[in-house]
Amino acid sequence: LVKDTAESIQAVAFDKADALLDLIPVIEYYKRKLAISNVKLGGTLGLDEGAPIPIYIGVRKDWPLLASIFNKAMKMVSDEELLALQNKWFRWAETEGAQRQVELTGDEKRWLSNNTITLSVDDRYAPMNFRNAEGKMDGLSIDYIRMFEKKLDISINFDARPWPEALANATVHKTDGIINANPTPELDEKLLFTKPYIEVPMALFTRNETPEYQSLKELKGKRILVKRKTVEALILPKRYPSVEIIEIDSYKEALSLLSTEQADGVFGHLIVVNHEMEK
Repeated sequence: LVKDTAESIQAVAFDKADALLDLIPVIEYYKRKLAISNVKLGGTLGLDEGAPIPIYIGVRKDWPLLASIFNKAMKMVSDEELLALQNKWFRWAETEGAQRQVELTGDEKRWLSNNTITLSVDDRYAPMNFRNAEGKMDGLSIDYIRMFEKKLDISINFDARPWPEALANATVHKTDGIINANPTPELDEKLLFTKPYIEVPMALFTRNETPEYQSLKELKGKRILVKRKTVEALILPKRYPSVEIIEIDSYKEALSLLSTEQADGVFGHLIVVNHEMEK
Protein backbone atom coordinates (compact mmCIF):
# COMPACT_ATOMS: atom_id res chain seq x y z
CA LEU A 1 0.00 0.00 0.00
CA VAL A 2 1.09 3.59 -0.62
CA LYS A 3 0.21 6.68 1.35
CA ASP A 4 -0.97 8.95 -1.50
CA THR A 5 -1.32 9.45 -5.27
CA ALA A 6 2.09 11.11 -5.59
CA GLU A 7 3.80 8.02 -4.15
CA SER A 8 1.68 5.78 -6.42
CA ILE A 9 2.71 7.64 -9.58
CA GLN A 10 6.36 7.61 -8.59
CA ALA A 11 6.17 3.86 -7.94
CA VAL A 12 4.81 3.24 -11.46
CA ALA A 13 7.26 5.69 -13.04
CA PHE A 14 10.25 3.94 -11.45
CA ASP A 15 9.03 0.38 -12.21
CA LYS A 16 8.20 -0.42 -8.58
CA ALA A 17 4.58 -1.04 -9.57
CA ASP A 18 2.75 -1.93 -12.78
CA ALA A 19 -0.28 0.36 -12.50
CA LEU A 20 -2.33 2.61 -10.25
CA LEU A 21 -6.04 3.31 -9.99
CA ASP A 22 -7.16 6.87 -9.30
CA LEU A 23 -9.16 9.77 -10.72
CA ILE A 24 -7.81 11.07 -14.03
CA PRO A 25 -7.62 14.76 -12.99
CA VAL A 26 -5.75 13.81 -9.82
CA ILE A 27 -3.26 11.68 -11.74
CA GLU A 28 -2.69 14.40 -14.35
CA TYR A 29 -2.18 17.00 -11.61
CA TYR A 30 0.57 15.00 -9.97
CA LYS A 31 2.16 14.05 -13.30
CA ARG A 32 2.64 17.74 -14.03
CA LYS A 33 3.65 18.66 -10.49
CA LEU A 34 6.29 15.90 -10.34
CA ALA A 35 7.35 16.27 -14.02
CA ILE A 36 6.60 12.61 -14.76
CA SER A 37 6.17 11.80 -18.45
CA ASN A 38 6.32 7.99 -18.63
CA VAL A 39 2.95 7.24 -16.98
CA LYS A 40 -0.13 7.11 -19.20
CA LEU A 41 -3.84 6.34 -18.87
CA GLY A 42 -4.47 2.64 -19.19
CA GLY A 43 -8.27 2.70 -19.21
CA THR A 44 -11.51 3.79 -17.57
CA LEU A 45 -14.86 2.17 -16.93
CA GLY A 46 -17.40 3.48 -19.45
CA LEU A 47 -20.63 2.67 -21.26
CA ASP A 48 -18.51 0.87 -23.87
CA GLU A 49 -16.08 -0.64 -21.39
CA GLY A 50 -13.59 2.18 -21.16
CA ALA A 51 -14.69 4.55 -23.91
CA PRO A 52 -15.17 8.20 -22.85
CA ILE A 53 -18.49 9.85 -23.61
CA PRO A 54 -18.53 12.47 -26.40
CA ILE A 55 -20.40 15.67 -25.51
CA TYR A 56 -22.58 17.32 -28.16
CA ILE A 57 -24.91 20.26 -28.64
CA GLY A 58 -28.42 19.34 -29.79
CA VAL A 59 -30.52 21.80 -31.76
CA ARG A 60 -34.14 21.74 -32.82
CA LYS A 61 -34.84 19.49 -35.78
CA ASP A 62 -36.30 22.25 -37.97
CA TRP A 63 -33.21 24.49 -37.63
CA PRO A 64 -30.53 22.64 -39.63
CA LEU A 65 -28.72 25.91 -40.35
CA LEU A 66 -28.11 26.39 -36.62
CA ALA A 67 -26.48 22.95 -36.42
CA SER A 68 -24.31 23.91 -39.39
CA ILE A 69 -23.42 27.26 -37.81
CA PHE A 70 -22.48 25.66 -34.49
CA ASN A 71 -20.34 23.06 -36.25
CA LYS A 72 -18.49 25.88 -38.01
CA ALA A 73 -18.16 27.79 -34.76
CA MET A 74 -16.57 24.67 -33.26
CA LYS A 75 -14.01 24.71 -36.04
CA MET A 76 -13.27 28.36 -35.22
CA VAL A 77 -12.31 27.34 -31.67
CA SER A 78 -8.68 26.27 -31.84
CA ASP A 79 -7.32 23.23 -30.03
CA GLU A 80 -5.29 25.66 -27.93
CA GLU A 81 -8.43 27.53 -26.85
CA LEU A 82 -10.24 24.31 -25.99
CA LEU A 83 -7.15 23.13 -24.10
CA ALA A 84 -7.25 26.35 -22.07
CA LEU A 85 -10.89 25.66 -21.13
CA GLN A 86 -10.09 22.08 -20.15
CA ASN A 87 -7.13 23.22 -18.07
CA LYS A 88 -9.34 25.81 -16.38
CA TRP A 89 -12.16 23.41 -15.51
CA PHE A 90 -10.70 19.89 -15.69
CA ARG A 91 -6.93 20.29 -15.16
CA TRP A 92 -6.25 17.60 -17.74
CA ALA A 93 -5.81 17.71 -21.53
CA GLU A 94 -2.87 17.30 -23.85
CA THR A 95 -3.69 18.68 -27.30
CA GLU A 96 -2.52 21.84 -28.98
CA GLY A 97 -3.40 23.54 -32.22
CA ALA A 98 -3.57 26.73 -34.20
CA GLN A 99 -6.43 29.15 -34.78
CA ARG A 100 -8.76 27.97 -37.55
CA GLN A 101 -10.40 30.22 -40.13
CA VAL A 102 -13.93 29.19 -41.16
CA GLU A 103 -16.42 31.19 -43.23
CA LEU A 104 -20.21 31.11 -42.89
CA THR A 105 -22.29 30.92 -46.06
CA GLY A 106 -24.59 33.74 -47.10
CA ASP A 107 -27.61 31.70 -46.01
CA GLU A 108 -26.07 31.09 -42.58
CA LYS A 109 -25.27 34.78 -42.09
CA ARG A 110 -28.80 35.81 -43.09
CA TRP A 111 -30.25 33.16 -40.78
CA LEU A 112 -28.27 34.52 -37.84
CA SER A 113 -29.41 38.07 -38.55
CA ASN A 114 -33.07 36.96 -38.54
CA ASN A 115 -33.12 34.66 -35.49
CA THR A 116 -32.35 34.69 -31.78
CA ILE A 117 -30.94 31.59 -30.07
CA THR A 118 -31.81 30.20 -26.64
CA LEU A 119 -30.17 27.00 -25.43
CA SER A 120 -31.39 24.76 -22.63
CA VAL A 121 -28.75 23.92 -20.06
CA ASP A 122 -28.58 21.84 -16.89
CA ASP A 123 -27.88 24.25 -14.02
CA ARG A 124 -26.59 21.53 -11.67
CA TYR A 125 -23.75 19.93 -13.61
CA ALA A 126 -20.54 21.50 -12.35
CA PRO A 127 -17.92 21.98 -13.62
CA MET A 128 -19.54 21.68 -17.06
CA ASN A 129 -22.43 24.07 -16.42
CA PHE A 130 -23.79 25.39 -13.12
CA ARG A 131 -24.92 28.50 -11.26
CA ASN A 132 -22.02 30.24 -9.52
CA ALA A 133 -22.17 32.14 -6.23
CA GLU A 134 -23.71 35.13 -8.04
CA GLY A 135 -26.42 32.97 -9.57
CA LYS A 136 -24.97 33.29 -13.07
CA MET A 137 -24.28 30.34 -15.36
CA ASP A 138 -20.66 29.25 -15.35
CA GLY A 139 -18.53 26.27 -16.41
CA LEU A 140 -16.63 24.83 -19.35
CA SER A 141 -19.66 24.49 -21.62
CA ILE A 142 -20.79 28.03 -20.84
CA ASP A 143 -17.33 29.43 -21.63
CA TYR A 144 -17.32 27.41 -24.85
CA ILE A 145 -20.62 28.91 -26.01
CA ARG A 146 -19.33 32.37 -25.09
CA MET A 147 -16.51 31.72 -27.56
CA PHE A 148 -19.18 31.15 -30.22
CA GLU A 149 -20.65 34.55 -29.40
CA LYS A 150 -17.32 36.30 -29.93
CA LYS A 151 -16.41 34.43 -33.10
CA LEU A 152 -19.87 34.77 -34.67
CA ASP A 153 -20.59 38.27 -33.27
CA ILE A 154 -23.95 37.15 -31.85
CA SER A 155 -25.68 36.72 -28.47
CA ILE A 156 -26.86 33.34 -27.19
CA ASN A 157 -29.31 33.05 -24.30
CA PHE A 158 -29.42 30.27 -21.72
CA ASP A 159 -32.53 28.70 -20.23
CA ALA A 160 -31.11 27.00 -17.14
CA ARG A 161 -33.13 24.30 -15.37
CA PRO A 162 -32.71 20.79 -13.91
CA TRP A 163 -31.73 18.34 -16.64
CA PRO A 164 -35.07 16.53 -17.23
CA GLU A 165 -36.90 19.84 -17.68
CA ALA A 166 -34.11 21.34 -19.78
CA LEU A 167 -34.15 18.29 -22.07
CA ALA A 168 -37.95 18.31 -22.35
CA ASN A 169 -38.00 22.00 -23.34
CA ALA A 170 -35.42 21.42 -26.06
CA THR A 171 -37.23 18.41 -27.55
CA VAL A 172 -40.53 20.32 -27.91
CA HIS A 173 -38.73 23.44 -29.22
CA LYS A 174 -39.52 25.68 -26.29
CA THR A 175 -35.82 26.38 -26.60
CA ASP A 176 -33.62 26.08 -29.68
CA GLY A 177 -31.21 23.43 -28.47
CA ILE A 178 -29.45 21.93 -25.48
CA ILE A 179 -25.86 21.74 -24.24
CA ASN A 180 -24.23 18.46 -23.13
CA ALA A 181 -26.72 16.19 -24.89
CA ASN A 182 -25.92 12.81 -26.42
CA PRO A 183 -27.55 11.34 -29.55
CA THR A 184 -29.95 8.47 -28.94
CA PRO A 185 -32.52 6.94 -31.31
CA GLU A 186 -35.27 8.81 -29.44
CA LEU A 187 -33.52 12.19 -29.44
CA ASP A 188 -32.42 11.84 -33.08
CA GLU A 189 -36.11 12.11 -34.00
CA LYS A 190 -36.40 15.50 -32.30
CA LEU A 191 -32.97 17.12 -32.40
CA LEU A 192 -30.05 17.60 -34.75
CA PHE A 193 -26.63 17.13 -33.21
CA THR A 194 -23.39 18.98 -33.79
CA LYS A 195 -20.07 17.22 -33.85
CA PRO A 196 -18.83 16.44 -30.31
CA TYR A 197 -16.72 19.19 -28.77
CA ILE A 198 -15.18 17.24 -25.90
CA GLU A 199 -14.99 13.71 -24.53
CA VAL A 200 -15.49 13.08 -20.81
CA PRO A 201 -14.63 9.74 -19.16
CA MET A 202 -17.38 7.86 -17.37
CA ALA A 203 -16.63 6.20 -14.05
CA LEU A 204 -18.17 3.99 -11.39
CA PHE A 205 -17.92 5.34 -7.83
CA THR A 206 -18.21 2.95 -4.90
CA ARG A 207 -17.50 2.97 -1.18
CA ASN A 208 -13.89 2.54 -0.07
CA GLU A 209 -14.44 -0.98 1.23
CA THR A 210 -15.99 -2.20 -2.05
CA PRO A 211 -13.86 -4.52 -4.22
CA GLU A 212 -12.60 -3.04 -7.47
CA TYR A 213 -14.64 -3.77 -10.62
CA GLN A 214 -12.98 -4.21 -14.00
CA SER A 215 -16.21 -4.34 -16.00
CA LEU A 216 -19.85 -3.32 -15.60
CA LYS A 217 -20.70 -6.98 -16.26
CA GLU A 218 -19.44 -7.71 -12.74
CA LEU A 219 -22.26 -5.63 -11.19
CA LYS A 220 -24.97 -8.28 -11.44
CA GLY A 221 -27.63 -7.67 -8.78
CA LYS A 222 -26.05 -4.39 -7.65
CA ARG A 223 -27.99 -1.14 -7.19
CA ILE A 224 -26.32 1.50 -9.38
CA LEU A 225 -27.45 5.13 -9.38
CA VAL A 226 -27.46 7.29 -12.52
CA LYS A 227 -28.74 10.79 -13.19
CA ARG A 228 -32.31 10.92 -14.47
CA LYS A 229 -32.92 11.17 -18.25
CA THR A 230 -29.22 10.91 -19.14
CA VAL A 231 -27.82 8.70 -21.89
CA GLU A 232 -26.48 6.27 -19.28
CA ALA A 233 -29.96 5.98 -17.76
CA LEU A 234 -31.24 4.93 -21.18
CA ILE A 235 -28.43 2.65 -22.29
CA LEU A 236 -27.28 0.81 -19.17
CA PRO A 237 -30.57 -1.05 -18.41
CA LYS A 238 -30.63 -2.37 -21.99
CA ARG A 239 -26.97 -3.30 -22.07
CA TYR A 240 -26.73 -4.71 -18.54
CA PRO A 241 -30.22 -6.04 -17.62
CA SER A 242 -28.88 -7.93 -14.61
CA VAL A 243 -27.84 -4.65 -12.95
CA GLU A 244 -30.47 -2.65 -11.05
CA ILE A 245 -30.22 0.85 -12.53
CA ILE A 246 -31.92 3.52 -10.41
CA GLU A 247 -32.44 7.08 -11.67
CA ILE A 248 -31.94 9.98 -9.25
CA ASP A 249 -32.21 13.76 -9.62
CA SER A 250 -28.69 14.80 -8.62
CA TYR A 251 -25.25 13.43 -7.87
CA LYS A 252 -25.49 15.02 -4.43
CA GLU A 253 -28.46 12.75 -3.70
CA ALA A 254 -26.68 9.78 -5.28
CA LEU A 255 -23.53 10.18 -3.18
CA SER A 256 -25.64 10.50 -0.03
CA LEU A 257 -27.45 7.24 -0.84
CA LEU A 258 -24.14 5.55 -1.60
CA SER A 259 -22.50 6.70 1.64
CA THR A 260 -25.46 5.41 3.70
CA GLU A 261 -25.30 2.00 1.97
CA GLN A 262 -28.64 2.43 0.20
CA ALA A 263 -26.90 1.86 -3.13
CA ASP A 264 -23.81 0.00 -4.34
CA GLY A 265 -22.44 2.54 -6.80
CA VAL A 266 -22.85 5.80 -8.69
CA PHE A 267 -22.18 5.87 -12.43
CA GLY A 268 -21.63 9.14 -14.25
CA HIS A 269 -19.19 11.63 -15.77
CA LEU A 270 -15.98 11.31 -13.80
CA ILE A 271 -15.31 15.04 -13.64
CA VAL A 272 -18.83 15.97 -12.57
CA VAL A 273 -19.19 13.34 -9.83
CA ASN A 274 -15.68 14.06 -8.58
CA HIS A 275 -16.50 17.77 -8.41
CA GLU A 276 -19.56 17.01 -6.27
CA MET A 277 -17.48 14.82 -3.96
CA GLU A 278 -14.98 17.63 -3.39
CA LYS A 279 -17.60 20.15 -2.23
